Amino acid sequence: MEGVTTMNDDEFRGAVIGMILGDGSLSHCATGNTNSHIDYAHCMKQKEYALWKADILKNLTTVTIKDGISKCKGKEYPKVRVLTKAHPVYTHLWKRFYHQGRKTIDSFLMEQLTPLGLAIWYQDDGHLKNHEDYLTPMLETNCFNVAEHLIMTKVLADKFHLEFRSNHLNAKYLMLRLRRKDREKFFDIIREFIHPTMEYKIKDDGKTLREFGDPMECKCEICGEKIIKAFTLRNDDRRGRFCRKCYNSHRSIIGTTRNQYSESKDSLDPVVIPGVC
Repeated sequence: MEGVTTMNDDEFRGAVIGMILGDGSLSHCATGNTNSHIDYAHCMKQKEYALWKADILKNLTTVTIKDGISKCKGKEYPKVRVLTKAHPVYTHLWKRFYHQGRKTIDSFLMEQLTPLGLAIWYQDDGHLKNHEDYLTPMLETNCFNVAEHLIMTKVLADKFHLEFRSNHLNAKYLMLRLRRKDREKFFDIIREFIHPTMEYKIKDDGKTLREFGDPMECKCEICGEKIIKAFTLRNDDRRGRFCRKCYNSHRSIIGTTRNQYSESKDSLDPVVIPGVC
């Protein structure tokens, strides 16, 4: 995006809110400064995107950029870390975002979100996920509770006319899924703010599945028809093991009568699907 050094106050505040909703965090300086600063990190293949966000933050303060290493399960991963200087603007946002050490969200903050902020939020925490053979935009909002998801969905509908729905990521966490018919409207809102390295998150063909690894070959658990899938969901075996005809015919009961068609889950061959960066 050109002109990031000529942003007005509303544009800057909306962009920062998008960063905090995404991968960014606000914290107090360890030196005893009473003001807060922004801190975020990205993997090295997203370094250009991290620097692009840093250019936005330079509208307010200078920014420190460091290369580092993240450790996870005994492995090391290169990363780039960005930190701003402390500033009263970040302190005011910290007081609204954080309560008892937990990141929260309220209607006032959501209403300050701009198209740029929405684009940053999606590039940080969003991805395309197969939902009924459509690549549907999702937002990983795991740190927010049910009430906060209601606030987010209401403001996104009122301000941007986008209908996001709260879905269970698992038994503990929720995520936001965009309604299918709002997909192109959403992309039109954020497209001009998408960094070139993140364009894979706004694929134009909504019916084309992401290509992950080798195709999976299996048989329909009802009629036995051979199925070849180029992509299967990590946590949803039923969509990969029923043909389209049988799934549509038995869709309402497949979830509760699966055992009469299939073997135990432990006997299924595992399918390794790379994660979404």
